[in-house]
Amino acid sequence: MRVIESVYEVALEAAPWLVLGLIAAGLIHAFLPPAKVTKWLGGHGIGSIIKAALLGAPLPLCSCGVLPVAVGLRKAGASRGATASFMVSTPETGVDSISVTYALMGPVFAVVRPIAAVISAMVTGLLVEWFAAGEVIERSRAARTVSLGVKHEGGGCCASQNGPVEPEPVEASCCAAKAKDASETRESMWTRLAGGQKYAMTRLIDDLAKWLFIGIVVAGLMRAFIDEGALARWGDGFAAYALMLVIGLPMYVCATASTPIAAAMLVAGVAPGPVLVFLMVGPATNIATLGVLKRELGARSIVPYLVGVGGVAVASGLALDAMLKGSALGAGEHLHHVHMAPMWLAVACLVWLCFVALRPLRRVVFAAAGIDKSSAADAHAGHGHGSGGGASCCADEPAGVVETKACCSHSS
Repeated sequence: MRVIESVYEVALEAAPWLVLGLIAAGLIHAFLPPAKVTKWLGGHGIGSIIKAALLGAPLPLCSCGVLPVAVGLRKAGASRGATASFMVSTPETGVDSISVTYALMGPVFAVVRPIAAVISAMVTGLLVEWFAAGEVIERSRAARTVSLGVKHEGGGCCASQNGPVEPEPVEASCCAAKAKDASETRESMWTRLAGGQKYAMTRLIDDLAKWLFIGIVVAGLMRAFIDEGALARWGDGFAAYALMLVIGLPMYVCATASTPIAAAMLVAGVAPGPVLVFLMVGPATNIATLGVLKRELGARSIVPYLVGVGGVAVASGLALDAMLKGSALGAGEHLHHVHMAPMWLAVACLVWLCFVALRPLRRVVFAAAGIDKSSAADAHAGHGHGSGGGASCCADEPAGVVETKACCSHSS
């Protein structure tokens, strides 16, 4: 019973801010789609690395959702450094994770986290650009004409973390031709707004739901069984930083889902610095990311990428601990500043999140309401992400986006 109560409390605290983050993510998706980002960031030089870090930071893409967009950048002519910079800043932070960070961890982390993510992206991009320059990447003829594919189970592009698989040629995708035709027609503002919110409440929540659920449950368990301050003896110093690096580097966890776990660590007494390391390293590094890094940027890019992400994370953590040490805003002070919405609003947001996260129920209701007509078509066609004669997985994506989505490049 204690565990259920703790998990429920964490969920209530996060729900309103997560909904706010999803709405903001929908707006960004509507007016700053990945196709535009690819167009803007194609090019070389330090300027492109800085632009990639700044533009990637607010985008609502998780650790594997960013991979097809990053590959699109590279194929559009972006340098190794700009591509690596985008691959770091985008999963490390976003409008959805910032709002949840503010709710669960206070204003200090909500400000420091995105700033550290942008700095990490710039440094990593520069290191990759300098140390991986000149490496020749051998590709087959087929590999030069395809987009990245990611295995799918269920709905989101991130449903499976088994890494990149051999992709299909872009020419074989029905999405590429549809995207080209659709991009010639200008959408109204209301259509784009509706499309953005539909994306946030369907595809984005599908990508986040599993890991967010795990994060909230883990945070609830830690809150229930670990007394406040119990880990203070081991939660500081070199060992704590090293442990967070060891845990975070191979682990897949998205920025939003990692936030409740990090908040529980703070409650248990882990110092803010090591917690920041976990928040930065976990989303930016995992096996799938390293595989794409080797394939698209070359094997020599892996070491500077890991050094950049890990080094800046540790440096940021040390700076945060130094900043908070002896100040009125100590490690425990800001944590208790939980921004709890009115109970009725928190419950309503939690119910809504549960509804949109339950994909089968959401599909039926949205299809009946005419919000997602493709759901009904998919259901009748034995929906399988483009399998058979059913609707394509990207049939409901806004114009210009489908060419950069992994699931779209796999549609048959």
